[in-house]
Amino acid sequence: MSNRVVNKPEILALYQKTANEINRYRDLEWKIAIWTLSLLVGIISLTRFVLVTEDYKQIFQVLLGIFILVATLFSIWHIHFCHRNLTINRQVHRKCELELQIDDFLPDKWKKEPKKIKYTQGIIHLISWFILIIITSMLAIYCIYAWA
Repeated sequence: MSNRVVNKPEILALYQKTANEINRYRDLEWKIAIWTLSLLVGIISLTRFVLVTEDYKQIFQVLLGIFILVATLFSIWHIHFCHRNLTINRQVHRKCELELQIDDFLPDKWKKEPKKIKYTQGIIHLISWFILIIITSMLAIYCIYAWA
């Protein structure tokens, strides 16, 4: 380590805590998307392979339709929540890096001009998850109402 590194235990602890939170929220973002997609594919499979009597078919269609809508909205909101907290933790983490003067370890382009970390970083990744969840939800709803 460089002699320029500042030894501030509180900032080091915050730096480590935000690093752990960044990993947790980053992992949680894709896990929520995968769990939701798996759930929706399971519902699609259910409609293809489970036979329901005509007496209960409409009830199952309505209940599964409501469940799909709630699961879709909840997962999209939760992914947004995780991404927002991920952005906040990345901002704090970057401020700790600057305060601790550990720019020797940072890429050269960051040394010249510290980059402001925004919510829109990774937005294409985020939108792709949203679109994939919405399309799979629409397919699941179609399969429910096309249930033979």
